[in-house]
Amino acid sequence: MKKSSAVSLLLTSLLISFAGAVHAQTPSRDQIKMDRNTFLSMYNWSETASNWVLKSGMAPPQGVKTREEIVSMRDDFLSMHVWSETMSEFVPIKGGKPRDVSTMTREQFRMEAAMFNMTHRFDEANSKWIKVSR
Repeated sequence: MKKSSAVSLLLTSLLISFAGAVHAQTPSRDQIKMDRNTFLSMYNWSETASNWVLKSGMAPPQGVKTREEIVSMRDDFLSMHVWSETMSEFVPIKGGKPRDVSTMTREQFRMEAAMFNMTHRFDEANSKWIKVSR
């Protein structure tokens, strides 16, 4: 059994070394420092939110949606769709009438939001949620 694990470890390390060679276009150290300094000039770490927040008076980059807009898009989707356990995906609500998400229990909403985050990702380039293929 030790021999097969050693072989698989060798093959894995070989694969990783080849994968690293594919990414030959890495940013320079100066570019990374410049990106870091730009980010730090625009954002502060918030201990209360445990997240990076935009400094007051700073505007987000043009074309980037705010967190509130992205969450609102997610909530709109959840009001028009329901999670189907049998199909393992969100399906449109029959009748097309949106449901009132605020009537859901906190646990129900957390579960549906978690399923949404596992099955969708936000595409910054197109400013919309995209279904992730499994």
